[in-house]
Amino acid sequence: MEWRDGEETWYSTLRRDPFCTVFQTEMVALQRAIRRMKNSKDGLVSIFSNFKFSLKVLTGPRTNHPLGHKPRRDISEIVTEGRAMCLFWVRVHAGIAGNERDRRAALTKKRAADYDRFPLSHAKKEAYMVLSKIEITSQVAQTLTNHGGFARYLYGFKVRVSSYCACDPAKIQDVQHVLEDCDMFHRERELLEAGIDVRIARRNFPEILEDAGKRERFLTSCGMVVE
Repeated sequence: MEWRDGEETWYSTLRRDPFCTVFQTEMVALQRAIRRMKNSKDGLVSIFSNFKFSLKVLTGPRTNHPLGHKPRRDISEIVTEGRAMCLFWVRVHAGIAGNERDRRAALTKKRAADYDRFPLSHAKKEAYMVLSKIEITSQVAQTLTNHGGFARYLYGFKVRVSSYCACDPAKIQDVQHVLEDCDMFHRERELLEAGIDVRIARRNFPEILEDAGKRERFLTSCGMVVE
């Protein structure tokens, strides 16, 4: 939300997917605000945020978080141009002009998420829920890690002269290629898709792994392909 001379002049809302953290959402909002100033001609801008950790990421000596790189670079370029930006931390509902308006705007729903990269903690939780239901055999391990008899993996150890698949010299042979579109396993893939009534594609893997029956048939097929 942007204010000039006590008047609200612009606002924007963000929607995040449920698995995204508040920190991720706040960083995206700050990134947008900083980029908006960078593209403007303003000599001095103050940005207020009630999320202290996000401000520390932007003002600290260094950061390893991927969401901090772009806004920090933008701030450096703004300062290089002889302009100034001040970042302030405020408590929630601390009486800052527009704070309540900002809270109401944040509750406005949007259809598409502005940021949908899930955090590592969510990935670990989802992976544990799936892996706890699976017997980890050598074939399953090769399927999940992509470390097995695939040209791409073997090429890294100089066991193969190329990382490309025999079915198409333009396609790299890894586990995803073998499962989804390798012509050498076309028949096995068709039989599996007919049996579970789901197309074998990365976007459908969560659906396949959630259902016990589909998961068992899928992993059995993976084992045969890997062998």
